[in-house]
Amino acid sequence: MQRSVTTTVAGLVLVLCAVPATVAVLLTEEPYWSAALWLYIAGMAGAGVAVGWWPQLRRPAAAAGMVFAAQVAGYGTVAIRDLFNAQGAWLFGLAPYEMASRVTFAGVVALVGTVAACVAVALLWREPQRGWEAWRPRRARLLVIGVVFMIASITPGLLAGNPGEMLTGAGEGLLSIGLPCGGGLAAAAWLGSRARRAATVAVIISTVAAAASVAARLIAGMLT
Repeated sequence: MQRSVTTTVAGLVLVLCAVPATVAVLLTEEPYWSAALWLYIAGMAGAGVAVGWWPQLRRPAAAAGMVFAAQVAGYGTVAIRDLFNAQGAWLFGLAPYEMASRVTFAGVVALVGTVAACVAVALLWREPQRGWEAWRPRRARLLVIGVVFMIASITPGLLAGNPGEMLTGAGEGLLSIGLPCGGGLAAAAWLGSRARRAATVAVIISTVAAAASVAARLIAGMLT
């Protein structure tokens, strides 16, 4: 399969989206940036390289890129909320200009992740040969697992005693892991075998990385 202009440009967009995300994370010192975020940014860039350079891998790479990009967008969105929460509690004591710059950087991460996710979804789309029957998922169990995953991601937050913490915790879980991974599994229910496997592997890698990052923070908190 030859590289088309559209595929090459789409791959380049995914790579370019990873650049400002990297710069934004490097220029901020937020304690809530997860180490797993670097994996998601690298996965987004790697998917772009695969899409642009190896067109035969376009759909599997786009499926994986969709998951990683959605997580980048989720982490950026959660970071904006965390900044305002921390500033309201006066945990950082940032000057107004410092607060504005950090919110801007977090917004950049959320924006480029969203753009990359949209590009990846566009690469996966093709006119269904079965017409409207294509709305029926090929692997319904993946759809069910994805929905269960999303529900599980908000459960710890909903179990918090304080009503305010319930909403905050549920939103963080949904944006940072539930929608990217659960949504990725749900979307994979309609994909072909190669793209479906790629999306599933990306979800597994992302989930393990997120769990390891949370465990590392908990251990560090216990040791300090």
